[in-house]
Amino acid sequence: MKKVFIFWIALIFCSCEGEESSMRTDQNLSQTLIARPWLLSVFEVNSINRTGDFEGVNFNFLPTGQVEVYRGSQLLNEGTWTTGVEGGRVVFELSFVGNPAYEGFNRKWYQTFLGFDRITFRVDEDVLEDRLVLQSWY
Repeated sequence: MKKVFIFWIALIFCSCEGEESSMRTDQNLSQTLIARPWLLSVFEVNSINRTGDFEGVNFNFLPTGQVEVYRGSQLLNEGTWTTGVEGGRVVFELSFVGNPAYEGFNRKWYQTFLGFDRITFRVDEDVLEDRLVLQSWY
């Protein structure tokens, strides 16, 4: 009986070992971003809340690495986006050219939370708080 018990315990431990995912963590972020449009829920640069400047604006991340910014059906801006892994952390970079209102987005953002309907990023290198929170609008 003791041998059977030890066998089952060993079997449980062996079968519970996690398999290494073949998908990189930043691929999870990429797939989540392109799955739906995103509203800007929080946007703080140098501890200044700029969320109100982008009220009603949604971001549409395309699989090609392009991002389109809309208010309703009006296209406001276009840019590019990439993801990667740096030092074991997921990195998200946005780039908008030619529109000073969007310059605050042009930086390296580190993912701090990834959920079905919310993604949170921070910029670590700054002394002041820089945050970006995207919220699914459906």
